[in-house]
Amino acid sequence: MRFENRYHIFTFKIFIILFATQVTGQDTSYRIIFNSMKDEITRSMKELKYKDYDTVSYMSYELVDTYSLSVLGELGAISFIDSNNYRGWSYRLIVGGYKINDENFRDQSQDDNYSNGGFGSLFPLFPLENDYFGIRRAFWLNSNDIYKRAGANHKGKMNLIQNGKIPETSLSYDDFVPAPAVNINISRQTNPIKLDSLTKKVRSLSNLYYEYPGLCFSEADISLYRNDVFYVSSEGSFISFPMDLTTLSINLSAKNEKDEQITNILSIMALSVDKLPTKENLKTEIDLLAENLIVSKKTEDLKEAYSGPVLFDGQITASVFIRNLFTPKRSLFAERNNLVSSNNGEVFYEEIENKWQSKVGKKIIASGVSILAKPTLKTWNGKHLFGSYPVDSEGVIPNDSIVLVSDGILRGFLSSRTPTSVTDSSNGHKRYFFTRGGVGHFRGPSVTVVEASENKAISELKSELIKMAKEEGLDYAIIIRSLPSDIAIMPVNYYKVDLESGTETRIGNIIFSDQITDAAMKSTQFSKETIVTNLFFNNSYRSDYDYMDEYAYYPTQSTSSENTGLPVSYIGPKAMLVNDFELRLSSKKDMIHKEKERITNPLER
Repeated sequence: MRFENRYHIFTFKIFIILFATQVTGQDTSYRIIFNSMKDEITRSMKELKYKDYDTVSYMSYELVDTYSLSVLGELGAISFIDSNNYRGWSYRLIVGGYKINDENFRDQSQDDNYSNGGFGSLFPLFPLENDYFGIRRAFWLNSNDIYKRAGANHKGKMNLIQNGKIPETSLSYDDFVPAPAVNINISRQTNPIKLDSLTKKVRSLSNLYYEYPGLCFSEADISLYRNDVFYVSSEGSFISFPMDLTTLSINLSAKNEKDEQITNILSIMALSVDKLPTKENLKTEIDLLAENLIVSKKTEDLKEAYSGPVLFDGQITASVFIRNLFTPKRSLFAERNNLVSSNNGEVFYEEIENKWQSKVGKKIIASGVSILAKPTLKTWNGKHLFGSYPVDSEGVIPNDSIVLVSDGILRGFLSSRTPTSVTDSSNGHKRYFFTRGGVGHFRGPSVTVVEASENKAISELKSELIKMAKEEGLDYAIIIRSLPSDIAIMPVNYYKVDLESGTETRIGNIIFSDQITDAAMKSTQFSKETIVTNLFFNNSYRSDYDYMDEYAYYPTQSTSSENTGLPVSYIGPKAMLVNDFELRLSSKKDMIHKEKERITNPLER
């Protein structure tokens, strides 16, 4: 069983008024939070002792104040409003030294879910207000509990080493690497929320059912997340910054000829509500969405599974390509092979799932392709990049630029403060991500820049697609294309391409795995045309075939309630041609009743 250190953030509702516009009050609150965490870390580092356990070598505390607001409108009326204040926290406590400590080790005879970072057993006692002693007491209660567990785990690990079960020569890299102290204090500049204006906007955007004939339902949702993150570590880091996100989703539905409801969704990320586009500015996207849905009512179903060349065009290129750079078995994020003590006394290292870690210096992607991470890049051609961030969840300022692939050759990896077989330091990619209850921590990409020196126009890639399909003896080829937009993530359509005329016919009834084979990765062709897009990347991964509207992967088809995850940005080719890809038929069941037997919509009378 794979094991990794986790940071668990547990949140609970609080009722506290935040005077963001009162600078003096804000500064006082910040000082109370920072001083309470700093003083408790200092005390814990000196005084935490139990039995013959080793001392604490590292601690970090994190407190997150979160405000969330969601407004949902259906058919021109507000149907749901929900707002909450949360206070969440997490911590990391390491027993032993940086070289050998309780991390990266799992004793199967003990608690299999053990982690030295996260929650204690007394989280309801965390104070609702910025009370110095209350905050210290809450962290103390949790730290005391986790120290005993970390100490026991470290002692078990050291016993195995001392008894010769683990040769010291096999401990080829440290358990944790130090990082320089960081002092970052980014103040909040958010404007007050005007609920009346917000509900008016949602009501108008949810009213599209009446404006576009042929729809059976319309819905709009605006969700807002405001997080104030506070981080203090025993290494002397003091960090505070706002982590905000506002999402807008517009859902339109219609009935197809089989009386099945089909839905198209567009979604938008923004830093704040006032950065969202107006209905007028969204008219092009809304028109496209409605028109696309109406056309979908008569979409031809794919009759058989397809295996062959596929051309991806638009935002879907970013979604699929980034997913294939970060899968469990093939990833540009370095993985640690943890030490395990089994129930029968056997000691071994878990096998690394990430096979790219043995491919450094070797070709993994098509020649001419270079991939860089640029986590501090904030904008590109005037577009804000949501994959950019000032500091990661381990208190590390990310490198400005990291070369991952050069001319198709693997050169480096994204990394955290946990060393691996291919990384000995962090480049700041243990990131914060958005959850429904605040923020969490996740290893993942940031701003990914893809450059392809050997490229072709999209029209040339289509010609190449047809040529490949003919060579394989296929009856047609497939294009998967996103609806175009510079401001919104749009749905995708599937097209069957006639091999003689090049005519494209819309098709449906399709599911596919987003996985590209190793061989196909090395021969993928890219377009000259480029695209810049923001999307959500999530920790979950399914090895089975996934619907294109799987919430965890594709914000193109997500619902507003799922507009959370790790914001990432893609700058690169707009289209890519994969020579071997599989599409399967959907397992949708036929409707039992017929169109004339359904209950009449009262709005259609």
